[in-house]
Amino acid sequence: VLQVTGVAFVAGNCPKKILHVMVDAAEELLAKSLPGVKLSIDRQQNPHAMDTASGLVLCAVTSTGCHIGGSSLGSHCELAELTGEKAARELLESVAHKACVDKWTQDQIILFMALAEGKSVVRCGPITLHTETAVYIAEKLLGAKFEIKPVNPAEPDCKKFPCFIECEGIGKLNPNFDL
Repeated sequence: VLQVTGVAFVAGNCPKKILHVMVDAAEELLAKSLPGVKLSIDRQQNPHAMDTASGLVLCAVTSTGCHIGGSSLGSHCELAELTGEKAARELLESVAHKACVDKWTQDQIILFMALAEGKSVVRCGPITLHTETAVYIAEKLLGAKFEIKPVNPAEPDCKKFPCFIECEGIGKLNPNFDL
């Protein structure tokens, strides 16, 4: 990981102190887990918002150009520290899996893999239900062939451990686009 950037926000009647507590907790956990990595989290406050809310969105950029995310929304039932730590842990989980995409992006790339020409492979964390559904739909509608394989054969459960998503795409080209 080269750097972690992010945006933290509080809105409406949410006190500004929540913003700082949330970011400080995330930065502390990230600094411990990713020593030497540049951290830059923008802090935004909007007291004129229609409702009261808080949250944190983080993005890690890897040396291979991958952008991995982590996020958490605050709650009046939860300490601000926990909101910051949740976002950081979500990001760190994908980093620990050496994933190219986070769990929120997994299902989004399935259509692109199915439409692409040739074989596509992506490393990800445990497979989500959304990803399983996207694979099923892409296979049925487009005829693409997917295979989900464990990164480590000793950990074959791809719902619990990192895996590779492989696809033999259909090579669909846009007839209105000249290469």
